Amino acid sequence: MTRLAQNNEGYALLLFRKNSPKARLYSLAVSDSARGKGVGSALLQDVYVCVQEKNCTEIIAETKQTNTAMQHLFEKAGWKRFGTYRDYYEDGTDAIRYHKKVEKV
Repeated sequence: MTRLAQNNEGYALLLFRKNSPKARLYSLAVSDSARGKGVGSALLQDVYVCVQEKNCTEIIAETKQTNTAMQHLFEKAGWKRFGTYRDYYEDGTDAIRYHKKVEKV
């Protein structure tokens, strides 16, 4: 499932597994020109609603340890850190793992 922001300012890519209560936010990106304008927050809200509609109970994601903007966005939206993956990215950077519980509608 892919969601695009208005004017192609960003996107979110979600992965769902059959019979799994968890969804995975595989990728979220915002164009340079749209940063700081609430596009990332709006995409995260769309992700949450989409996951609710699929009756999942949790969303999981990772971000680079050096991506402080994404970490701030997750934490501002109520996501919680729950671990790290060492040497996760090609350049050897660690990944910080996040999750968010999803309320049933």
